[in-house]
Amino acid sequence: LSETGWSIPDLDAIVVDSGPGMFTGLRVSAALAQGLAVASGKPVIAISSLEALAESAFTQTGLHRVLTLLDARMNQIYAAAWSRDANGDWQEIISPSLVNPGELDSLAPALLGENVDRSAPVAVAGTALDEYTEAAQWCTIQGLQDSTVRYPEASAVAALGARRFVRGEVQDPAEAVPVYVRD
Repeated sequence: LSETGWSIPDLDAIVVDSGPGMFTGLRVSAALAQGLAVASGKPVIAISSLEALAESAFTQTGLHRVLTLLDARMNQIYAAAWSRDANGDWQEIISPSLVNPGELDSLAPALLGENVDRSAPVAVAGTALDEYTEAAQWCTIQGLQDSTVRYPEASAVAALGARRFVRGEVQDPAEAVPVYVRD
């Protein structure tokens, strides 16, 4: 904030990456967002890590359908798929889920099935592409375009948060809790 010449009162809301991701990091970021929001009287806007990946992949590639694959550790992947509508909002094609690297075929029907425009290219983003060889190979075989985006970017979280703020989609700070796809 000091680098931009802003202060907390200049903000409209506190936007936080709510996960999924590393448990400790998610808890710390949620607590920080809650603390800033309560102290400043600002609302909170929670953004999914997987949706932020989709936003960054769109910025990088211009593709409106994105498969997001984050390393969930323990030989598993947080996966979701998204479609960007005409308003620039992301619609879930595949809800955030936990999959094993060798079981990505389970995502294919929703992502690439009969009811999907196969001529529209699909981007892929996330750390799982570097962590799991079979995930990267599966994406290549499916013809997905590697966006080269690996981590949720703050600019994507901010852009998504700004659009939600304009629509009035804010939360009470107490509701800004991490999203755990894995129990």
